[in-house]
Amino acid sequence: MAERPRLPDPRRWSLRLRVFLFFALLAAAAAGALAAGGALAWRRLPEAARDAAALSALAAGGVAALSLMWAALAWTWLRFDEHVARPLQELASALRRRAHAPVATPVDPEAARWLGELAPAAAELTEALGRLRGDVSEEVARRTRELDARREQLELVLANLPEAVLICTLDHRVMLYNRRALALLPDVEEVGLGRSLARMVRIEPIEHALAALRARPEADGAPVLCETARGGALLQGRAALARGPDGAPRGYILTLRDVTAQMAAELARERLLGEALEGVRRAAANVEALSEAVAGARDEGARARLTAELRAQAATLAERLRALSRESREAMSAHWPVAPVAVADLFEALRRRIQDRPAPERPEIEIAAAEGVVSCDALAIVRVLELALRRLALRGVGRVRLGARPGRAWLRLEVRWSGPPLTDSDLAELLAEPIDLGAGALTGAEALDRLRTQMWPAREGGEWALRLPLPVAAPTGTARDALDRPEFYDFDLMARAAPAPQDDTPLRRLDCVVFDTETTGLNPARDEIVQIAGVRIVNGRLLRGETFERLARPSRPIPAAATRIHGIDDAMVADAPPVEEVALRFHDWVEDAALVAHNAPFDIAFLRAVEPRIGRRFDNPAIDTVLISTILDPHSALHTLDALAERFDVRIPPERRHTALGDAMATAEIYLRAIPLLEKAGVRTLGDLRAASQRIADIRRAQAAYAPKNAERTNP
Repeated sequence: MAERPRLPDPRRWSLRLRVFLFFALLAAAAAGALAAGGALAWRRLPEAARDAAALSALAAGGVAALSLMWAALAWTWLRFDEHVARPLQELASALRRRAHAPVATPVDPEAARWLGELAPAAAELTEALGRLRGDVSEEVARRTRELDARREQLELVLANLPEAVLICTLDHRVMLYNRRALALLPDVEEVGLGRSLARMVRIEPIEHALAALRARPEADGAPVLCETARGGALLQGRAALARGPDGAPRGYILTLRDVTAQMAAELARERLLGEALEGVRRAAANVEALSEAVAGARDEGARARLTAELRAQAATLAERLRALSRESREAMSAHWPVAPVAVADLFEALRRRIQDRPAPERPEIEIAAAEGVVSCDALAIVRVLELALRRLALRGVGRVRLGARPGRAWLRLEVRWSGPPLTDSDLAELLAEPIDLGAGALTGAEALDRLRTQMWPAREGGEWALRLPLPVAAPTGTARDALDRPEFYDFDLMARAAPAPQDDTPLRRLDCVVFDTETTGLNPARDEIVQIAGVRIVNGRLLRGETFERLARPSRPIPAAATRIHGIDDAMVADAPPVEEVALRFHDWVEDAALVAHNAPFDIAFLRAVEPRIGRRFDNPAIDTVLISTILDPHSALHTLDALAERFDVRIPPERRHTALGDAMATAEIYLRAIPLLEKAGVRTLGDLRAASQRIADIRRAQAAYAPKNAERTNP
């Protein structure tokens, strides 16, 4: 026997529905009362008066009276719905948002002005709640300020470590990484919290090291030598287990450095040494044989020929030795340790060195210009410049001026002075002096030679100058810049339970990629993507530093109407990779995370359109913030991104609106702020959200009221 459908629980009916049913009941009661009154009036008429004309008149009067009553009830219901029921429902939603989400804007009393003192009282309540939250936040901030300072110190230390540091779970999910890891691994987009290390490096050597550490609990670490996942670099480091209070392994710490160049240099040196020794051995053997032949030759002509051959072989031997010396110097200079250093720091270090010298060797230093960053061995450069300044002071120069002249690839350091000159021979003499670099003494000339630069004197504008060019360093940012990507650790990942079926995953713990696309138009069958952007949510945290943003070159021109909305034209995508390549990279970046978008069917339809061309499927769970808004505010007719941003107090900078990354960031903030409200409504897991979204989607389809995204996109 088929189960009878159950009626919705009346306790879950909305206020507006209850009011409508109340007025409908009044209308039915009015109709019943008029019918009863008409019947009673008919019965009281004398028998002689009960004819067709009387019945018609009585019915006409009843219909007219009923129409007037129903019109009055309808007008009263509409006014009540507009001025009382709907404002009450919107006020309840606004209060609920402010109670469960970090919405700071006060309730607008004007929106519920017909509710008398209720709206101002609600506004005062939300203001008091805001003040209370502010007081609590201030107290929490005061008590945790010291902890935050220590955490920032840890972040700065990690950011400036010369080696890449990663802390991972035992199933190779990244819990922490530092800035060096971003520079070391070939594709920054592959590095992220909660992502698998196996996507970044060959994991087998690391698993072997971890197995060895488990077998030997007393070991404090194991060496690791592995390649990047795409085989572009060779990495060397150590792995160590991170144990919990009970001594059981909870994860592991991995330090890595790039030894690709070092290994190549070692191989090159071995090859160079082998070839050089073989060449020297042959030349020496020839010299030895010819020497014996010359000694035994009795004929003067033969002796002369052998002597000439001996000289040629000796010259060959000398040339091979010179080549060995030259190639050795080039190999040393190619791998001499250099690092980016600010010119201002170089000059300041030089000033401190000179201040420590005795008075006869201590000229006064003026720094005229110190802009720029160079790539060099700072210690060697400071020592060489110190030699020059000491020599100038001993020659009677009391004041020197330091400066830097920037160029495209090289920056020229200058030491300028008035007084006695420093000739080429003087410079050669001072550069022949040894300088202590900590790892053994070199002359100044040898240090400059290994840095592939030189220093020379010049006369300009009545002054003498020493000029020293150094290569400009590629921009790498500062230690503080590392904090621009602050979410580089999350130790909660270590305690996260084993993966459950996604439908059972709480929304607070669901790993998501919130994304948006910009397109050439609105039809996925004809139009194409011109930009994809996304941002990660891991463990309920918006990782602003882990983003994907790529332009894509479509196979058709971008219409002017589309450009007016998102600002992307044909010139901007002329050098961009094709749509297929960008979609493939986005698929790799997303992995198995849930996809969140505002009006997700629109964006996912464009991703699905490219699936046959890339051989991949975007079958990730999809979450639509339009449906979330409908679940939370079913009475509202506005579910655009701008309306949700206003509702959840999310600010979208005007210049970022209708950009893929700007809209994705705003959608991510709205989604996170909606989660507590969804939980309050009983929607706690992905499965709950799917079921609720499906019910809303079915209703909207049935009402033919679910408009595609073009309504919003064509009305920015």
